[in-house]
Formats: sequence, C-alpha cells, structure tokens
Amino acid sequence: SLDKRKATYDRIGSDISERIATLEKRIEAEMEQLRRKFAAMEQAQARAQSVLGSLQQLANQLAANSGQK
Repeated sequence: SLDKRKATYDRIGSDISERIATLEKRIEAEMEQLRRKFAAMEQAQARAQSVLGSLQQLANQLAANSGQK
C-alpha cells in the first residue's frame, strides 16, 4: 500500500541521513587529526630551519677563522 511505501522510504531517508552524519563526523575527526599533524610538521620544519641557520653560521665562522691563520 501507499502508506507502507511511504514508511519504507522514510526509513531509507532516515538511514541515509544517519550515514551522512556518521561520515561527516569521521571526516571532521580526520581533518582535525590532519590539522594537528600539519601544525607539528610546520613546527619541526621551523626547528630544522633554525638548526640549519645555526650550522651555516658556525660554518661561516670556522671558514673565517681558518682564513685568518
């Protein structure tokens, strides 16, 4: 009957809405995890850049000192 079909379609629609909500929650959780990983990567990159700068400065000082001898 028409009522049974409507009830079936309503259940299907409700199930689809629940699946969408579940997927949205998963996507948001994964996005947050990726944001945290990206921030950590940026921090590590900044530290590496700082170390590289210090090493370059030290290399320049050593080169200058060896040229004075």
